[in-house]
Amino acid sequence: MKGKHRNELPNAARDRGRGGPSRAGTRGGPPTVNIVLTASTGAPAPAPAAEVRVVPGAEPVPPPDPMALLRGSQNGTALFAALPTDEGGRQVSLLVRGGGTGGTEPLEPSALTFRAGLFTQAESGLALVPVVLQVGPTESEDYYEAWVNESPGGGRETLEALAKQERLTVCLYGAGCQLERVVALPNPLRAFAHEALGETAEMRLATGDALHQARHAVYRQHPSVRSLWRALAG
Repeated sequence: MKGKHRNELPNAARDRGRGGPSRAGTRGGPPTVNIVLTASTGAPAPAPAAEVRVVPGAEPVPPPDPMALLRGSQNGTALFAALPTDEGGRQVSLLVRGGGTGGTEPLEPSALTFRAGLFTQAESGLALVPVVLQVGPTESEDYYEAWVNESPGGGRETLEALAKQERLTVCLYGAGCQLERVVALPNPLRAFAHEALGETAEMRLATGDALHQARHAVYRQHPSVRSLWRALAG
């Protein structure tokens, strides 16, 4: 399930249209990132609630609303977020922003294929964790790109939850972020998440500007989601 290889990638620092960095028009820089772990799949405790620290004299800041983040994203993107369960707990799910053309017919778990990877930047000690979902048959071009680093509950917390959860729920949203389909399947990212936690034990998952800049190095080498999908084949 794991393939290890290293590709040195140049860095760059422009923002992409959907609020993150752009895949095109980048310029190289000194830092590099290396891909050190990949996982590809064909097909366990709830995530802890985010800790809110109260500063005397200040109101606690609630965690970002996953649906607000999804509405602000572009079609073809996805987001890992901890959602309430029927049992009263919370579990990490994958929220997928589609274009509304997928329909509402039932979707079998076998129609979902995941590829995940771990990129590290030795100079800064940063780590990036992309996950690409393919919906449909092997030849399908229906890809959705997510970055664990962007999870509103925290990247490391999300990896910890994925390393434990036995199941993963995928929620597919169409035009206007209307929920179209929900697919629950055995968690295909569990082994990868466990291994990624070990690989990044002494590292920091990139966020904010650091994520945008480091992610540009990945986009320089893989300018399309299909190219990234192929790179994560292992």
